[in-house]
Amino acid sequence: MKHTRQIIKLILATILLFGVTETVSAQPMFPDDKPSHKMMERIETLKMWKLTEALDLNEDQTTKLFPAIKQFQKKQDSLQEKMAKNIEQLENAIDNDADSLEIADIIGEINDARDTQCRNEADFYGKLQGILTIDQQAKYILFEIDFRKKMMNLIRDFHRGDKKNRRDNRWE
Repeated sequence: MKHTRQIIKLILATILLFGVTETVSAQPMFPDDKPSHKMMERIETLKMWKLTEALDLNEDQTTKLFPAIKQFQKKQDSLQEKMAKNIEQLENAIDNDADSLEIADIIGEINDARDTQCRNEADFYGKLQGILTIDQQAKYILFEIDFRKKMMNLIRDFHRGDKKNRRDNRWE
């Protein structure tokens, strides 16, 4: 089992290494303020690698956890896209002096999407209870918060052109 974990880490490290070397020669990281599909894949790979280390996952947990995360994220992304469209509709409705009923309908759709996101999150954390120990669940929650914070800082530094902070290794 320890051997399998080492193999997984080696594979992820290799993927990251090739991703990093490709990034150096690639186009700008976020053209038009939108992260590329490849960049998002690299971030997800890094996240899974760090998550495996942080939670000290065994093989069984890994095979159950990562598909659950992927399914949860897919649902959340879909809802986020829907909310973005609804917010755009709301902005257009306000700009075009739409009637109150139309605006209320759009607000209702936004609230429904938020409610669905919350239910999906509750369902996901319920699944985690069947996969992870209580300590691992706590570490997962803290990992998610920390990872998002680090990613936001990296993106902020990138957009500010803060080269000094970009060179620092925030993952250790």
